[in-house]
Amino acid sequence: MSHTLQQFVSDLPEIYQMVYAHPEWNEAASRDCLPRLQIITAVYDRLYLALDRPLRVLDLGCAQGFYSLSLAEKGASVKGVDFLPQNVALCGALANEHPAFDVTFVEGRIEEVIDQLEDDQFDLVIGLSVFHHLVHAHGIAKVQQWLTRLLDRVEIALLELALKEEPLYWGPSQPDSLLTLFEHNAFYQQLAEYPTHLSAIKRPLYMLSNRRVLLGEFCRPFTRWSKRPHSQSDNAHHDSRRYYFGDDFFCKVYHAHVQNSALSDEERERNRQELHQEIDFLSRAPAEFPVARLLASGENEWQGWNILSHLPGELLDGKLLALTPAERENLLHQILQQLAGLERAGLYHDDVRTWNILVDAHLQVHIIDYGSISDKKTDCAWPENLLLAFFITLNEIVSPSTFHLAHNRPLLLSPLNLPAPYSQWLYAFCQHKPQEWSFALLLTLFERKATLPAPLDTCNATEVWIAACEKWLLQRERYDNHLHCGHQQAQDRLASAMREEMETRFSRLYEDIAASVEQWQELAATVQARHQQSHKSEPETNASQDECEAEALDDSALAELSREALISHYQTAARQAVELRRENRQLQEHNRALLESCSWRLISPYRYMGLQVQLLCQHGVKGRAKHVVRRCGRGALSFLQRHPALKSRTVALLHKSGQYERAKRIYRRVAPAPQRDITLNQQAFQAWSLQDPQHRLPPAVNTIFEKLRIK
Repeated sequence: MSHTLQQFVSDLPEIYQMVYAHPEWNEAASRDCLPRLQIITAVYDRLYLALDRPLRVLDLGCAQGFYSLSLAEKGASVKGVDFLPQNVALCGALANEHPAFDVTFVEGRIEEVIDQLEDDQFDLVIGLSVFHHLVHAHGIAKVQQWLTRLLDRVEIALLELALKEEPLYWGPSQPDSLLTLFEHNAFYQQLAEYPTHLSAIKRPLYMLSNRRVLLGEFCRPFTRWSKRPHSQSDNAHHDSRRYYFGDDFFCKVYHAHVQNSALSDEERERNRQELHQEIDFLSRAPAEFPVARLLASGENEWQGWNILSHLPGELLDGKLLALTPAERENLLHQILQQLAGLERAGLYHDDVRTWNILVDAHLQVHIIDYGSISDKKTDCAWPENLLLAFFITLNEIVSPSTFHLAHNRPLLLSPLNLPAPYSQWLYAFCQHKPQEWSFALLLTLFERKATLPAPLDTCNATEVWIAACEKWLLQRERYDNHLHCGHQQAQDRLASAMREEMETRFSRLYEDIAASVEQWQELAATVQARHQQSHKSEPETNASQDECEAEALDDSALAELSREALISHYQTAARQAVELRRENRQLQEHNRALLESCSWRLISPYRYMGLQVQLLCQHGVKGRAKHVVRRCGRGALSFLQRHPALKSRTVALLHKSGQYERAKRIYRRVAPAPQRDITLNQQAFQAWSLQDPQHRLPPAVNTIFEKLRIK
């Protein structure tokens, strides 16, 4: 390692990552980078194969550049960004050791890089343990916006995120669930979790995208996605499932964890069962039951997924009202044939609903949601009996305009409420004992339904009464839905009116504020110009004339200043500046004469001794001892900076002994970071001018202003 590179390493506040191509520094690194590098390179390779070209990579918070240089070694074009100049300097030195790599490192802020990011500028983004600092500094909502902007412009992002439970200063500002940060984005998958040197809590590594699905070896773009399988789901799965639709595939992802821990153990187990049942069924589906082809599947402890070939068509739920009676009868016949075929194989679908039936342009039926197919002959919801539950679906198909209810399934089981010939078909089926019920029997009776007798010729009074009760319940439910919709519409109209009123008021308020700001700026510019003019006209050698000119400021401007608080502030500042400048010139002349005298140089030792006695009296023996210790500590730190190897071994020893954090605090006290100069820009001035005058002016000015206002 060259002397220059040693100096760069010794200047680092912490060797957070391994130093690329320099294994002699591996033990000094705070974190082992190799496990995460394996995941990152695996994702890189899959995306490389999908795009069929080297990738453009952006490394946010690149630290010592280990991952940037490792990906550049694979042929990627990499840009690393870090806000610490020491990190960027070391990364540049390492890049110079490998001139064949297409890699650059710049100093910058992550938020500024994301704001300036252009569409398709990069393919892969890496952000390891950096976004929790943005959450702490800017809040959750702002980071959500930045993540959405980032994911809309790149193919894949790999983010390692810190947790709220970590015992550090930024912990309380983190969200309760990390899923909150990307809840509005499409695809996410937790790949792994890794320990850190700061606590025993492991940090998860997520893969995110708003453009493509990358699961296992499968990597393809999607055209749309949804958190719900259909419009009637009403968040039935608590957002634990996500659905992605591509040109030639359909992907369903089951997540084991959701926000706010809303997923119960029973629902989590249901997701796991459906995942395994879908894989098992597709491997042995009956020949008479048409299914999609399984393209890929997999699972880990955080999620599972199935990827199927695309089936054309649309859900029967949204197509029913457009179908003719003959077309509905044809669809019903196909459904019964497929359910009877499942039954012959000893399998049953426990969620036969109109939203789980796909109909293509040729009116061919595909019963989907293969995870609901198993050897259990029960329905997933009331009334649990598989055939009775099918009766409700039958009512929705045969008479959609009569029985269809928004967000609800009609409570209709009686055959007497169906039109002919479906009523005699279903009534004849109900005459058999429940132990004899099967889809095969239902299909047989359906095929000869036209020859069956009418139910009113043989039914009894109880059956007629039950049918009448079901009709009344249906009407009651419709009325309740109507009231609910009416209330919802009224609430929406009220909310819309309030929103418009608030927007109008805020618009007026913004206009008034803008006008006031413009007026304040004009007045401030006037006072500033007069103030500068007064400076140019005063003789620099005449201190008494400075006072006269300061007192002879324009009377009309002075009258304005008495009326306007902001101008009063500038007037006071101008007077103080003239007075301070005069006193400063006098002091400089006295100091210059004193320092040039011989007596000053002769008594230098006595002055030093006197200073030490004064400091000893002022701070005491304990305070001076602390000063000596601090100077010794700075000397030791300077020695370690000149010997990087010794510094690395010292840091490693502090980590092993558990004294690193304590030593770090002492280091910050002994060698505090330099404070950056803060300059007043136009934006800061506007923010200052919008404050309440009583909070931005000195108390004396406020007192004068109040007296003038009373007069």
